[in-house]
Amino acid sequence: MKLVIEPVRSKRRSVIEITSDIYPKLAQILEDNYHSRKVLLIIDQTVFAIYDKEISQPFAESSLQQTFFKIPGGEATKSVDYLLKGYKKLIENNFSRDDLIIAIGGGTVGDLAGYLASTYQRGISYIQVPTTLLAQIDSSVGGKTAINYQNKKNVIGSIYHPDQVLIDLKFLETLTNRDFNSGLGELIKYALLDNNFYHLLNKSCAEIIKRNDFNQQLLSEVIYQALRIKNNYVRFDQDDFGKRRMLNLGHTLGHALESYTDFKDYRHGEGVIIGIVFAAYISLKENRLSSTKFDEILSLIKKFNFDFNLPKKLDVSKIIELMKSDKKVRSGKINFILLKDIGEPFVTDQLTEEKISDYLEDLKCLKLV
Repeated sequence: MKLVIEPVRSKRRSVIEITSDIYPKLAQILEDNYHSRKVLLIIDQTVFAIYDKEISQPFAESSLQQTFFKIPGGEATKSVDYLLKGYKKLIENNFSRDDLIIAIGGGTVGDLAGYLASTYQRGISYIQVPTTLLAQIDSSVGGKTAINYQNKKNVIGSIYHPDQVLIDLKFLETLTNRDFNSGLGELIKYALLDNNFYHLLNKSCAEIIKRNDFNQQLLSEVIYQALRIKNNYVRFDQDDFGKRRMLNLGHTLGHALESYTDFKDYRHGEGVIIGIVFAAYISLKENRLSSTKFDEILSLIKKFNFDFNLPKKLDVSKIIELMKSDKKVRSGKINFILLKDIGEPFVTDQLTEEKISDYLEDLKCLKLV
């Protein structure tokens, strides 16, 4: 399965391919398009420990001069410290603008590698090989790159599309259950943005969550459809000032929860799910979403076994301060993506801090599972 993301106001395009046995494919791409160049492989340490022989083979058989930069996964890696280490690798090995970076890992590895690629010598080519479900359906595609700073998520970043995104479902077989489920959080987000995808996910839930018996054909189709939806939002608004903002459903609270716990207690998809429930609850209380649709949304999320209750000891005032420092803020106002219906998102900045605080306190007291 192949998809091309080609934003109308960008000179860069991404060719996305869902394939099996990725390594011969990668070797062929390197030989055809990047012959005799240098390549910096930025790779998750855990992934390398599992797939070291398979990953090394394409480069051993190519004419590229490879340098490895093995890093831990997780939000702590998206830092100025690791960014500087990446620049050091590139400079010490005399990388030029026609050389290449390849990111092999989850979303945090891809975000760091993408930002490094976008800023080194004003931009060099890079390829994404996402190894987590969340990265395969979301973060590797669309051009958003970023690092965290001063406990603020993605506060330093750029829009810079990879040349290629190669997706292989084999990587999902070695994911922990928690990391796999984190990706399901973003899948549910796409389901609430697209009515047809909502029905597909609702119908296929039991098959998707099987870990010991992957239905590869179904999962390939689900990933492809999620990427198709993302492309529909990104293609005409790559810079995230209009339609693309709908992809932030659940992220206003989700990012705040991640930052609130120093990126330790919540995986990204876990935070997004709680954020989605909060957005749906606001939509209900503001009379924009019917109680029937609210219940349908909760029912879908429950099928995927998420815990989406807010901690009783959550410091609501701290959460609001974190929301106010989020990059989605416009003119000093906190923005939320809400829902009129499944498949009908909209953006609002009309919620006062007092009202947001009240709704958060409400949600802390409600037991929704």
